[in-house]
Parts: sequence; C-alpha cells; structure tokens
Amino acid sequence: MARLRRVPISVELLQVWMTQGWEIGHKSKVVCEKGLPEGAQFVRSQPGRMQTDVVDLIFQHESFEDLPEGGDPPHLIPEYREYYDPNPRP
Repeated sequence: MARLRRVPISVELLQVWMTQGWEIGHKSKVVCEKGLPEGAQFVRSQPGRMQTDVVDLIFQHESFEDLPEGGDPPHLIPEYREYYDPNPRP
C-alpha cells in the first residue's frame, strides 16, 4: 500500500501562470516574461516523452508554426522573473 493523495490543478490556472504569472504574498510578484501567447487554447495533455514525472500540456495558437500530420509539437519553456516591492499598496 502507498499513502498517496491526488492534487488536482486546473488547466485554466496553469494557463494563467504560463501567460501572466502570479503573486506571492503582498510584496512579490512573479511575471511570465516569455510564455504562452494570450488566447492560446488547451488541446490535450499527454505523458512527457523525456521524463516520466512530467506531463506535457498541448496548446494551440495561430502564431505557432503549422505542423505536419502526426508532427511532434516543439517545447515552449516559460521564463519567469520575480519582482519585489518593499512598500506594497494595501
């Protein structure tokens, strides 16, 4: 037996993180500097091909290059930057 818990996370939340970023408390914000373009649509998820502990989320957007039938979508690796505000507004 194993003592496991499943933790669900919505695709919508992941998409916001990969498009906009997120806040950490009241003084810090993580901004997605390079990620999914606004309007990207979730298509499906699939097991990661390179790592067994990874799930690939497949998104579609008009700015992405057209793939041949059965083509493997290239990776998009989001880039983040943390901004710290020592005097946040209430």
